[in-house]
Amino acid sequence: MATIRLTTTPAPSTGNTSSSTYTVKSGDTLTGIASKNGVSVSDLKTWNNLKTDMIYVNQALTIKGGSTSGGTTTPAPSTGNTSSSTYTVKSGDTLTGIASKNGVSVSDLKKSNNLTSDTIYVGQKLIVKSTITAMAPVKPTTTNVKSHKVVSNDTLWDIAQKYGMSVSDLKAANYLKSDVIFVGQSLIIK
Repeated sequence: MATIRLTTTPAPSTGNTSSSTYTVKSGDTLTGIASKNGVSVSDLKTWNNLKTDMIYVNQALTIKGGSTSGGTTTPAPSTGNTSSSTYTVKSGDTLTGIASKNGVSVSDLKKSNNLTSDTIYVGQKLIVKSTITAMAPVKPTTTNVKSHKVVSNDTLWDIAQKYGMSVSDLKAANYLKSDVIFVGQSLIIK
């Protein structure tokens, strides 16, 4: 008979790896758990035979090796002055919208959170990294920078035409990598 271990203390093992069990709490994500324990999401999925990123409250996850000092919630910054914050996904959120609100690109947001798709979940916590240069759009208040709040049936083309700019300029000003916009999103108009 097999015994299921549900302890939080490291289990004895061979070699230099140790194993422990983590109980999933409300708001946890694989990315967050992996980051806190100094392991990768793919390792977590392998150790726990997970086929998707879905986890459940009170689910016991095996964690092997990793950092026993608690790890860090964000990787060390590689360039310049960066700051990180956490954003909790709400109903109706998209990666594009979250990236736009925080002045980062969707690709940077995905990279910071080890996301391989655009799928996010309500309650998921995302690491949002911003650089000092990403906060620069606050500066040009003297140069007539406007914003447009997206309403139902708006398209990037319609908005660009309304303000006499190209779609590509509108996308660049708002760090948009696709043509997807959502109702309530605030777009920067230059």
